[in-house]
Amino acid sequence: MSDDEAKIQNEEEALQEDAAPPPQQQQQQPQQRAVMAPLPLDWTRMNECDADASAKDNMPIYHPWDVTAIDPTETYLAVVGTHGQKITRMGSDLSKRVSPQLTELILRSHLIRTMEGIAGMEHLEHLELYDNMVDELRELDGGGGK
Repeated sequence: MSDDEAKIQNEEEALQEDAAPPPQQQQQQPQQRAVMAPLPLDWTRMNECDADASAKDNMPIYHPWDVTAIDPTETYLAVVGTHGQKITRMGSDLSKRVSPQLTELILRSHLIRTMEGIAGMEHLEHLELYDNMVDELRELDGGGGK
């Protein structure tokens, strides 16, 4: 073997030693695992409500005021349920908890099954219940909604 070949072989061996840590170091390195915080995902059990009436009764009830602070002077209220906690009931007294001048009510992406609490909202012009589970439209006559 020539001197040049010997140098190349020594350099390759040195590179291999630098690249791979000794077996002792490989065993000492702790394994790292990602740990996620628990999410409030009660809404993921929504199919249980359809299959079993008793499960429906056991689902937690969240009203808009349980999920966000409601300013009774605001004419616009929007609560989008894409951040974990879902509204399951609008609340029969919703109209008493919001401004009498409320013009827009947006409760998008929740688990609302029944329209309630909007009767008497005389200034309501825009009601959005997109991506909910509403079975029928209620309380739209008699002064609520235009």
